[in-house]
Amino acid sequence: MKNNLDLAKYLLKIAKKAYNFAKKQKYEVQDKNVRDLVTTYDFTIEKFLIKELQKTYPNVKIVSEEYNSSVLGKGTYFTIDPIDGTINFANNLPDFAVQIAYVENDEILSSVIYMPKFKAGYIAGKGCGAYKNGRKLIVEPKPLDHSLIELIYPRDNKSITTNIEKIRSLAMDVRRYGASCRIYTYLVENVLGARIEYGKYNVWDNYPGILLANEAGCVTAEQNNYLITASSEQNLNAILSIIDKK
Repeated sequence: MKNNLDLAKYLLKIAKKAYNFAKKQKYEVQDKNVRDLVTTYDFTIEKFLIKELQKTYPNVKIVSEEYNSSVLGKGTYFTIDPIDGTINFANNLPDFAVQIAYVENDEILSSVIYMPKFKAGYIAGKGCGAYKNGRKLIVEPKPLDHSLIELIYPRDNKSITTNIEKIRSLAMDVRRYGASCRIYTYLVENVLGARIEYGKYNVWDNYPGILLANEAGCVTAEQNNYLITASSEQNLNAILSIIDKK
């Protein structure tokens, strides 16, 4: 396998090619689940990327949202999210992205988040840093009470309401962007101070952003069914102190 950052550059190249290819095809929107959508772009981009990756890396399995969501994310594999933020995309909001990550022996080594409407290509390589359009990204953390955060949790789960409200009270305010790509890129650009998700999560949603954020200086932890990425150890520990209380 290539150098981690070189691989990320390759993944960005094919992400751009896949999106540009999809733009030439017929566009339709369909219902996927309750309050969830899928578009022809999702299917077209994912097929394109699977074909490209299998051609170059035929022995590496693929975990992807539309065609390979049941494949176990374990060991060595690529993750693909063809349109992260499909509801944003289908409603003409610019906060969506093509996302790919490479995982080897359960460690995320390379990732890309390509946000076409912003002409923004974010890449990261384990041990090589995080970059946006060639510019190195370094997080400059602020205390939580001076930070915006993102909270993702099932609204019908009353058992976590107390924790969620306590976490909310730590921050300046809460924002919702409807796409993991936007949240993680806002973490590395010092817009957000933390992202907190409760419950089972999808690797294709989170792995590209987790590596990007951590390579820019953020820290990530999984505890008590929470996935947390924060701009500093201090902010992470403040959130964990609430989650850890019985």
